[in-house]
Amino acid sequence: MRLFAALVPPVDALAEVGVAARALRDVPDAEALRWNDPVGWHVTLAFYGETADALLPVLRDRLAAVARAHTAFTLRLAGGGSFGDRALWAGVAGDTDALAALAAATDAAGRVTGVPGGRHHEAYRPRLTLAGGPKGADSVPLIPFVTALAAFSGMPWPADRITLLSSDEYHRYTPQGEWPLAPGVR
Repeated sequence: MRLFAALVPPVDALAEVGVAARALRDVPDAEALRWNDPVGWHVTLAFYGETADALLPVLRDRLAAVARAHTAFTLRLAGGGSFGDRALWAGVAGDTDALAALAAATDAAGRVTGVPGGRHHEAYRPRLTLAGGPKGADSVPLIPFVTALAAFSGMPWPADRITLLSSDEYHRYTPQGEWPLAPGVR
């Protein structure tokens, strides 16, 4: 099963970025992009990749321990960016130091568990992916979309739980566990 740890913003925050994403449909070439389903919008903490079912209970235990060790903090979705012409995303602002620490801890939980994924968080760039570039040889410049997102600034929301998600080849996401962060707000 393909797994990753994530933060799922509350419905109100997702609705705000949804309005901004719908406005992007008026940017030239928007129809060529592969727009992600808002039902699956999330901020990835750690990508684990294909993980054996036998490792799932251990990974769940380790993520529960990470959640107990981190206090909730405040984020908001703001601005945007892209990875070349491959992916368009909304940015994340707020307590990004706490976010980076949580991402590093969830990544470490995967490595200790023995899952094959993982990445080095020195380059961690929190984001909520809105769309991918077209498949095939054709490319659509994403700079006009990034420019249109530049002024977007969403409401603050509490980052207060880790969600373990699985995804399938159709980018449908299924929760495999959820753990609240320690009480209090950083």
